[in-house]
Amino acid sequence: MTQAAAGCAAGYLGLGGRPAANNAAAGAIAALEVHGNGFHQPLGQNPLSVLLNAPSAPIMLDVGGRKFRTSVCTLTAVEGSLLWQAFHGIGQPQVVQRLPAGELFIDRDGAAFAYILEYLRACVSGELAFPLPNDSRELQAVAREAVFYQLSALLQHIHCTSIMPQPGTRAFYDTLYLETGFSSIEGPHLRDMERRKIVVIQQLNHVLHVRSTEGFYVDNLESGVKQRQAKADAEGHDGGMQHNMYWNVLLKKVVPVLPGSGAAAEAGQEDEDQDHEQHHSGSPG
Repeated sequence: MTQAAAGCAAGYLGLGGRPAANNAAAGAIAALEVHGNGFHQPLGQNPLSVLLNAPSAPIMLDVGGRKFRTSVCTLTAVEGSLLWQAFHGIGQPQVVQRLPAGELFIDRDGAAFAYILEYLRACVSGELAFPLPNDSRELQAVAREAVFYQLSALLQHIHCTSIMPQPGTRAFYDTLYLETGFSSIEGPHLRDMERRKIVVIQQLNHVLHVRSTEGFYVDNLESGVKQRQAKADAEGHDGGMQHNMYWNVLLKKVVPVLPGSGAAAEAGQEDEDQDHEQHHSGSPG
């Protein structure tokens, strides 16, 4: 059991079994107002923090029109995440809205959140395995939501597991490299470098959009600035430093291997050849 699970099982309000200080005073009950769902909310405080009083109690959550039944314990399983911050009144608490009927609402992708929720449940229970989509676009959507909810460990897991294709799929890669070209950034040359940068970024966005319609997504992105010493002019004056901004993008697409397709036929032919070799190697000479 993780620390988050231990804290919820013991009725504590924070991770690691540490009770939250703003809920310790029982004498503050008189200053509470009662909401329709039975929870008590201190006047003037974060409307979500009151739910920490019953972290294991079931709550209804609407994410982009899709309904989920979960608990605050699960939603706040990862300390420092966006949801954890929202319930503790820091960061962007307005991300999670509490409706008059007591239901919570998040205006994000509900289909991708289903996988986010499974990951949070695995964090609470200490399980190492949790489901992820096989479709590359769905996986990209989950990765985007992992960035939004500030779940860095989940994002790293998605990146690592997506390196090798899933059974029954085949991965295709392509690369894209763009650069501004070496130029000085001193004096009037700086404006020219800025113009080049804008043009390259526009080209990059256009190409990425086109490739996304083909099923490709960004698997890795490397960008930076290279420097070199410019050659001296005819009069021997130092040319100074020149800079070159570059973007190196690795694109990936995962497609299913259909029966009878070229990839499946190749795999079947390889197995047949191996069986043929084993048959002849075992026969008497």
